[in-house]
Order: sequence, then structure tokens, then C-alpha cells
Amino acid sequence: MKRYQTKVVVIGGGSGLSVVLRGLKHFTTDVTAIVTVADDGGSSGKLREDLGMLPPGDIRNCILALSNAEQVMQDLMQFRFSDGKLKGHSLGNMLIAGMVGMTGGMEEALTKIHEIFAVTGKVLPVSLDDIVLYAKLSNGLIVKGESKIPKMVSKYKASIERVFIEPHAVNALDASVKAILDADIIMIGPGSLYTSILPNLLIDDIQAALLRTKAKKVLAMNLMTQPGETDQMSLMDHVETIIEHTSIGIIDSILVNNEHVEFDVEQRYKSEGADMLRLTETDIAKLELIGVSVIEESLIEVKAGYIRHDADKLSERLLDLIDTVRYVK
Repeated sequence: MKRYQTKVVVIGGGSGLSVVLRGLKHFTTDVTAIVTVADDGGSSGKLREDLGMLPPGDIRNCILALSNAEQVMQDLMQFRFSDGKLKGHSLGNMLIAGMVGMTGGMEEALTKIHEIFAVTGKVLPVSLDDIVLYAKLSNGLIVKGESKIPKMVSKYKASIERVFIEPHAVNALDASVKAILDADIIMIGPGSLYTSILPNLLIDDIQAALLRTKAKKVLAMNLMTQPGETDQMSLMDHVETIIEHTSIGIIDSILVNNEHVEFDVEQRYKSEGADMLRLTETDIAKLELIGVSVIEESLIEVKAGYIRHDADKLSERLLDLIDTVRYVK
């Protein structure tokens, strides 16, 4: 397996980000995950409300994805209480909360946790500010809270017109901005378009850094639409949504899966409201007009009937996009 001396930044949140990181750590030691802090559901949401801290869930998953600690330690971090007042809480979330309390802040806490779990690279929150995500739906309803958005979309059979954050004037973490400016290549996604990817890109400092950086900026396209979030959206709709919320120039390439899956697997997903995202000739022409190049690759892994990105294939294809590849000798 090739090893690269390449500065890689991945921006996103949710399970998509952590899956990619598990692959990237096999190819480069200089990987930085910039993680959304708009999550307000589940254990993260409760700790955020009770302790006034940043939501730790996505941060925890990224730390574990890049961790080289013993498997039992990783399993312990993912343990979730099933009874009592702690029901639903992840032990890993509580460990992060405890470290924040002990050190006095999330940055300091993450430094310690990186050491404890022998993390390859870095996991950074996009901001230390308390960010709330809102969505305006096609029926005019304004929904407050990341976790409520898909529920309201499904309940009212509406679509998302746009998302925005409050407060609008959010300060990005300095280290996150620096990572973007210093990167060789940046991957945005894969992950939930409106609730994991866009909350990062809506921060002015992050947009400005993405427009200034000399790094390649690649959008890793999702494999499928997401019920309650991107229902019936095409591949081009995803790209146009990002540009409408930010600006042209925020990405310069998209990485797209071109592999098909077995009919019965695809039909099962379709019955649950998820459709495969496929590139069309019309998409390619539209993307060319806005200066976005297309890289097609076989990127799918199917396990037990579930479709996901093959993290190793995605990582290696991403790193091969660097003009001058620097290998570790």
C-alpha cells in the first residue's frame, strides 16, 4: 500500500466522515478532520444542553476512526448505556465531556484525547461557538435544530429550500482555517448534505479559507439520496445546492461513483426512499460551465446488503489527484 506525504483535510460530519478517515489513515499520517458542531440530537444534544459544551458525537467517531489504540479501548468509547438516567449516552461522549471539564475547554480536551487514543492526524471542531442550524422548507416552515430537520421534511412531505446558522457571525477555529490554507488537497463530504456538510461551509471564515487555499478541493459525492433530506435530488442538485449556499470556486472537482450494485440491493434502498446518484452527460456539461471537473471511479463496498463507500478506494483515488505525489520512503 502506497504511503503519501500529503496534507489532507476532510470537512463534514456524521458517519460518512468517519468511514473515509478509517481509509485515509492507511495512506497518510497528515490528515485533519474538520467536524461540524451543529449536532443537537441524541447523547450529543443532551450533553450540549446540560453542560453547554460542543456536541461530542461526531468528534468522537472521527477520533476513533483515526485512533491506533487497542480495540478494547475503541469499543469502550462506543459503549452506550441502555438503562437508567444514562440511557442513550455514549461513554465516549461522556469521556470527552469529562476532559472538557478537567481541562477547561474543547481544544485542550482534544489535545489530551489525541494522546490517549494515539490518533493519526488531527480532529478539529469547525468552531468553538454555539451554532444552531435552521432550515426553511418548501412549505414556508422554519425548522430549528439539526436533528429536527429530516423529521419535519418527512412529516410534511416537503423539501429543504435552504439552511442557515445562528448566530450568523460565527468564528471558525483558527486551527481549522490554518489546516485548510496549508492543505495539499481538501475533500468535502461524503455525508448528509444539509446537516453535516453545509453547516461547516456556511461559516464565513471557512468559505474564505476555501476560496484562498491553493489546495485541490474535491467534493466526494454521496452514493445515494437521503430520505428526509435530499429526496428526489439529482447529483447536479447536490452540487448546485452547495454553490447556492456558498459561491462558485468553493469546489473544483467532484469524485463520483460509477459502479452499479445488484438489482435487489438497489431496489431495497429504493423502497426505503433512497435512490442511487448517477452522473449524466447533462451534469458533465453543466459542471464544465462552472469550472468543476469530474472524476469517476468504482467506489462502492456492499456488506450484508448495505451500500457504503469503500474507504480505501476513495482515499487512494483522492490522493492520486495530487499533481506531484510525494511518497514516504
